[in-house]
Amino acid sequence: MNRPILRRVRRFVHDVTQMPLRDITPETSLYLDLQMDLESAQRFFARFATAFQVDLANLDLTPYFTSQPHLVHDGFAGAAFALFLTVDRHRRAGVKPFVVADLVALLKE
Repeated sequence: MNRPILRRVRRFVHDVTQMPLRDITPETSLYLDLQMDLESAQRFFARFATAFQVDLANLDLTPYFTSQPHLVHDGFAGAAFALFLTVDRHRRAGVKPFVVADLVALLKE
């Protein structure tokens, strides 16, 4: 993963959400960890597109966000289970994962 881009994306996420920078990792979920619903995600991605000068007009957010934020926290999990739990938590919430690493990937396309 491109570290300079990741740093810029993490800083952007922090600036927009006020989540502590130390808590924003490539695996941070916009839906589960940042508790974005579809409406807040649309605003976030509009700001992201402007800040990074990327065209996201064709990005469909509906598979990744619902009209209500996910407010249930599954508690702390060890690093070995982080990816599994992220996918499982999204599955149980009925959405696909969209994580900070996916934001970085949007900038590489």
